[in-house]
Amino acid sequence: MIRGVSADQVTEWQDKYWEAADELGHKELGSEKSGRDAYGNVWREHWKEAMWQNCGLVHMEKSADKWGKNGRGDEWQEKWWEHYDASGQAEKWAHKWCTIDPNTPVDVGHAHIWHERWGETYDGHGGSNKYTDKWAERCEGDGWSKWGDKWDEHFDPNGHGVKQGETWWEGKYGERWNKTWGEGHNGSGWIHKYGKSSSGDHWDTHQQEDTWYERFPHFGFYHCFENSVQLREVRKPSEIASQMSSETSSEMPSSEMLSETSSEMPPETSSEIPSETSSEIPSEIPSDMSSDGPLELPSELLLKRQSEVA
Repeated sequence: MIRGVSADQVTEWQDKYWEAADELGHKELGSEKSGRDAYGNVWREHWKEAMWQNCGLVHMEKSADKWGKNGRGDEWQEKWWEHYDASGQAEKWAHKWCTIDPNTPVDVGHAHIWHERWGETYDGHGGSNKYTDKWAERCEGDGWSKWGDKWDEHFDPNGHGVKQGETWWEGKYGERWNKTWGEGHNGSGWIHKYGKSSSGDHWDTHQQEDTWYERFPHFGFYHCFENSVQLREVRKPSEIASQMSSETSSEMPSSEMLSETSSEMPPETSSEIPSETSSEIPSEIPSDMSSDGPLELPSELLLKRQSEVA
């Protein structure tokens, strides 16, 4: 965890990071950030990604939640979630919203509150479901007007399914208007299109047209897997313990090192030889010295000894 304050003492913040894993293949990374300042602004952010195995199938999940509010009371939030597995199944959704002070002047067509939701699911075999829902609210003095539109589609792996939607509006006095529409797809090359509105419009027809829908996600499991390098590198507890043990062993002297060190130590008798005498002993013994007879001192030492005696 890291905490800090800006140099001018206006902003303070906090960051928290973590990683976790177990021996069964579960790995996780996460972060939490938050802050505030002297002007009344406050914010927080949370994200997490994880991977695990279930019955031999790898799963991956990502999520995030961001929120903020300023000193005037304006507020917003964004949340999203994604899940993938190695079979090709995938699910995604997101929700965003924002609100501002109802007394804030806004242009025509703009709102003081708005929401947006969308989601997708894929079965991994060519079937999918998708939806979108958006709506807004505008303060008009003594009341609120609201409007929005939404649509959804549902297809099986054979390309059979429906698309449908609605656009609507509601006035501050309760007046309402809406229009609905739909399409039926059966793989015949003809699409059944139908709809109506509260103002009296309606239609019901068949058109020769190819069916198109998103059979597979544009960003799927293998994209997620390849992009999650840091998550895949999170180590298991046993791997961390093994590395710590290896590092500890490398810091301790080995038996060979101890053997080499002891072999380099001089014998005990050498420490008893005065330094001025030991430096004068030749490093090599002359070849004419016999171990069976009395030792003869080298001539330079003999002269030195005679001078000392004199």
